[in-house]
Amino acid sequence: MAAPAAAYAHGIEVMNAATWVFTSGVVPTNADGSVPSSLDAQASLVWSNILAILGESGLTHSDIVSVTTYVVENEAEREGGGELTARLAVVMAARDIVKSGRKQGRDDQVIYDRLVGLYERQPTLGVR
Repeated sequence: MAAPAAAYAHGIEVMNAATWVFTSGVVPTNADGSVPSSLDAQASLVWSNILAILGESGLTHSDIVSVTTYVVENEAEREGGGELTARLAVVMAARDIVKSGRKQGRDDQVIYDRLVGLYERQPTLGVR
């Protein structure tokens, strides 16, 4: 993963009764500084970077409480590609909620409630 682009940390760990990790500015940049050209590859890289940050504290995607995605469009993406990236991130998060819930033996209602929570936090996306 590339170093932060400005004066911030990719993630901050706060330990008490539980472990919390707050991330900031997770971007689709590889460790060598390169950025994938496709939106799908960029979204995938952002999630890989988020999982790497969580992994440093022994956490996984199933520990995610909330995700806010900001998409910065370039000229080619103004035709709708920016929302595509955000929608892909929501779909990936939903898929992970179901997959991890099943793996952990969670009740279907718990999984459903987590999906509803994800849905409710995405008021402006076309996937609503």
